[in-house]
Amino acid sequence: MKKNLTILFLMLCVVKSFPQSIGNSFKITGHIEKLDNGTIIISYNSISNQTMVDSAKIVNGDFEFSGKIAQPDAVELKLINSKSVYFFLEPAQIKLTLTSEPFSIIKVLGSKTEDEFMEWKAAVKDVKQKISRVLSHQPEKNEFVKTKQFEDSLVFYNDQKHAIEYHFFRTHQQSYFSPYLLETQYSFYTRAQLKEIYADMGPAIQSSKHGIDLLNNIAKMEGNTKDAQALNIISKDYINNKEFDLSSLNGKYVMIDFWGSWCQPCIKLLPDLVEEHKKLGNKNVEFVSVAMDDSVNQTKCKHIVNKLGMTWTNLWSYMDKKDPGSITSVYNIDVFPTFILIDPNGKIIAREDSASGYYKCRDLLESVLKTLKTD
Repeated sequence: MKKNLTILFLMLCVVKSFPQSIGNSFKITGHIEKLDNGTIIISYNSISNQTMVDSAKIVNGDFEFSGKIAQPDAVELKLINSKSVYFFLEPAQIKLTLTSEPFSIIKVLGSKTEDEFMEWKAAVKDVKQKISRVLSHQPEKNEFVKTKQFEDSLVFYNDQKHAIEYHFFRTHQQSYFSPYLLETQYSFYTRAQLKEIYADMGPAIQSSKHGIDLLNNIAKMEGNTKDAQALNIISKDYINNKEFDLSSLNGKYVMIDFWGSWCQPCIKLLPDLVEEHKKLGNKNVEFVSVAMDDSVNQTKCKHIVNKLGMTWTNLWSYMDKKDPGSITSVYNIDVFPTFILIDPNGKIIAREDSASGYYKCRDLLESVLKTLKTD
């Protein structure tokens, strides 16, 4: 672990040593349809990476901004008493066309990063619509055939979306939008895949804010991502106060569920997890749930556990206490629910989030158990 931290430090020193040659001037000329006058506000990171807030008068629908930025990045525009809109600003002459009813962007000219964002948006548009249609027709649980079709479709289209995005990353190595998007999408890919993407970005993007964030996330993934040996967990069950040691479960499959009482998608999936435990709990499988929540909600979580019959190991991770050694910190959990499936050799064979991720882990677990039974 010390060796890996040393490598990360050296890599950060290398990328930070590159001058931010892209940090220079921009000028925005804009026009807002159906609005003659008023004030428009912009928020962005300056060349020194400080948050800048500027305002401009709107005259006959026209406005202008100028300044310097650290690198291409998403910036915020806002009218008083309106929702914000965002676009990708870069050092260039940018022309904006907006409308005030409602406040929204019609066109951005002059920003290569915005063009790449729109390219990604177009690439995933069809599959996102399919996911939305699937989610809007979720069947009742007693409709077994339709439920299976629903789950399979959700998994299929989410996998398709991630594949489209991965293709985008591999074909847009020199895009500042790629590390920006990966801040929320990195957990869908393996550490090896992310290292390949990062290596091809080049010094300027590697040394950008989002490039450095990606490097940090890659470092955090060691021991908690697919194909890695799972990091050990030593904790105490907050329901029955029993000591827990993950390494003691070597030789068994382990399904770990990260949830919280504040997370409605988590709560919605817990009854499914209970049913799966009833089905598989005596077949060389152990279930472990980790609740990440505020201290005041521990009683609430205990009530949920007891009411639903979550009779397996239940561990606690404080949301309101910063602890780099907490289970959720060590396993780099920033999306809920997250599911991790570990094989009998202690290797992580799946790490997924959301409902579709749960269905993938569940089906994989049932598949490997079925294979063992037939061998």
